[in-house]
Amino acid sequence: MKILYHLTAAQPRITGTDAVFQEVGTLQKKFGGKTVNLFPLARPARWFPRPLYGLHKRTTIREFDKSADLHHVYHHNFYPFPVLRGLKKPVIFSVTAGLDGMLRPRPNDLDMASWIIVSNERDRAILKGWGYDRYRLIRPGIDVSRFEQRPLEKNRPFTILLGSAPWVRAQFVQKGVDVILQAAQRMRDLRIILLWRGLLVKELEQHIRRFDVQSQVEVINEKTDVNEVLARCHATVVLASTPKIVKAYPHSLIESLAAGKPVITSQAIPVSDYVREKECGVVVPSVRTSEFTAALRHMIDDYDRYLSNARHTGARDFDQQNLLQAFDELYRMATGKRTDGKPVVVE
Repeated sequence: MKILYHLTAAQPRITGTDAVFQEVGTLQKKFGGKTVNLFPLARPARWFPRPLYGLHKRTTIREFDKSADLHHVYHHNFYPFPVLRGLKKPVIFSVTAGLDGMLRPRPNDLDMASWIIVSNERDRAILKGWGYDRYRLIRPGIDVSRFEQRPLEKNRPFTILLGSAPWVRAQFVQKGVDVILQAAQRMRDLRIILLWRGLLVKELEQHIRRFDVQSQVEVINEKTDVNEVLARCHATVVLASTPKIVKAYPHSLIESLAAGKPVITSQAIPVSDYVREKECGVVVPSVRTSEFTAALRHMIDDYDRYLSNARHTGARDFDQQNLLQAFDELYRMATGKRTDGKPVVVE
């Protein structure tokens, strides 16, 4: 199948550390296709105007459209990129973070997408409120066979993993990095492992020194075997003050659950609804040190229950095969073809 996958974020500094790039790679292995990056800069930038995304690749996109089966766009929310207008082949649009806080797009903007993919009930409700019915709810999926549910070392200090690193300075606050470091300052028996992305390393070192938690923090600033890291952790944390800056289902939390480790996350992130329903972790109302510390102590006090629940959720609910099957069905529906390129026979 001839698919053009449209990415809208800077290439990660450390290959293999971005969840969207990982998912697109998984789909390419199954269905084939090529990628084009609409984001024109080498490093992340908060204020680059979205109407200009992809204009540097306009000729490539138009040429591919002539023989393509479909286009598949990934972006943190829904946005009708001008470069996509006028394409002849179906456009599937995956919302990776969320639609919360968006105004309803104009009808002709929504019509640009043949299908909109969301990962959670919050976004599905928003689309229904907009009167848009060409959507599918598809949860992210990972290769759960890569993760093992290993017992922790006895008497190991309570250790948390932070997997969603900032990509701009403001996110030290927005993603709760400072809150977590301050919690370590208050809880001297707490240990933190940070999975970093090659960005803002000096700034991170400054923040660690400012809170005087050097002996409690380990920074891994390279591609690593997450399964091995999770074997040393009690839980994984992803915080966010707004759903716009992290995936609705952050891969670091999915991987943690696949390894049987509970999670701590913010109410603002849609995955918190799943965490609360399955009782496989603790939800923090907002990104504040007092609230995070209280949530952390609550998990420590009732850890065995959260651990047991985590061991019975992630590996089942986030199996990559579910993702591939869902997209196989959607691609066939959008193109009228089987994913091997042959026509669909309707009996």
